[in-house]
Amino acid sequence: MKNLYLFLAVTATAFSWAQVPNASFEEFTGYGNETRFWGPNPIIISITIPIDGGPSVATPTIVYEEGTYNYCFFTDEAHTGNRAMELRNAYNLTDAVVVPGKMILFNEDQGSTTASGWNAGYQMTPETVVEGLGFYYKFFPMGNDVAQAKIELFNSSSGLVGSAVVNLSGTHSEYTYAWSPIQLLSDDVPTFMRVDFSMTDGISSPTLGSRLVVDDIATVNVVLSDATLSQKQFQVYPTLADHEINLVKGSGISDGSKSVEIFTADGKSVSNQLIEFFGNNPAKINVSTLSHGIYFLRIENNVLKFVKR
Repeated sequence: MKNLYLFLAVTATAFSWAQVPNASFEEFTGYGNETRFWGPNPIIISITIPIDGGPSVATPTIVYEEGTYNYCFFTDEAHTGNRAMELRNAYNLTDAVVVPGKMILFNEDQGSTTASGWNAGYQMTPETVVEGLGFYYKFFPMGNDVAQAKIELFNSSSGLVGSAVVNLSGTHSEYTYAWSPIQLLSDDVPTFMRVDFSMTDGISSPTLGSRLVVDDIATVNVVLSDATLSQKQFQVYPTLADHEINLVKGSGISDGSKSVEIFTADGKSVSNQLIEFFGNNPAKINVSTLSHGIYFLRIENNVLKFVKR
C-alpha cells in the first residue's frame, strides 16, 4: 500500500515549529514526553477537619463555564491541522472572584530537571533556534481583559537568561499572528525554555466568559510578505512513488545544488541531501527511510512541514 503525504508549506527565516514540542497541538499528550497543560488547581470542594478539634478548613469551590471541564483543553477551532489550544477562566464561588486560566508548555521528563531540582522547561539542544515567541491566536474578551503569552530561557542552574512577552487585547475573531523578540538578560547559554499563556497580564481583571485560542507556536518569525513568498518559497508535492516527494523552487531562487535537511518534530536531523534544481523542474527527495510522523524540511532558510502517514 502506498503511503499518503499531507503537506503544509511554511516559509521561515530559520527552523521554527519543531523548536516547541507539539506546537500545533495535533498530538494528544502522554506523560513525560509532550506539551503540558497546566492551570490553577481544579479542585471542586475539599474539607479538612483537624484531629485536635480545631475549626474545619474548606478549600475554595471552583466552577468552570458550561460545557468545559478545565481551564485549558483541545479545540477543533484550528489554524492549521485539526486541533488548537483553548484557554478560559473559572470562578471561585467561595471568594466570589474570577480565576484566570493559565497554561504552561514544558517537558516533564527527567532530562528537563535542572541541577537545582526545579523544572525550568523544555530542554534545548545546540540546534535549537529561539529568536522570540510567535503564534496565531483568536481572542474573545468579555470585558477589558488583557491576556499574556511569555517565553523564558533558563541556564542549567535555572537562572533566567532572556524572555519575550506578548500582551493580547481587543476582540480578534479571525486568526491573528503575534510576535515578540527575545530580550537577553545575560550571556549565559540557554539550556531550557518555557512558554506560558495566561488569561491576565497581572494588571487587568479577568472576566468570566473570555476565550483565548492559540495554534502554531514558533520561536522564529514565520511571517513574510506575499511578494517574498511567491518568488522565494519552495513547494513540496507527493509523487506516484511511495518513497519520494517532489520539491519545486520559486522563480526568485537560483538554479544549482542546494542542501535539503529533514528534521523530526522534536528537532532531530534525520536526512541531509544535496539536491540539484533547474528551472521549474521538480527535484525528487528520497524519504523511504522515514517512519510515519511529522517532519520539517529546511532549504535556504525556508521550512516546509509535512506528515508522512
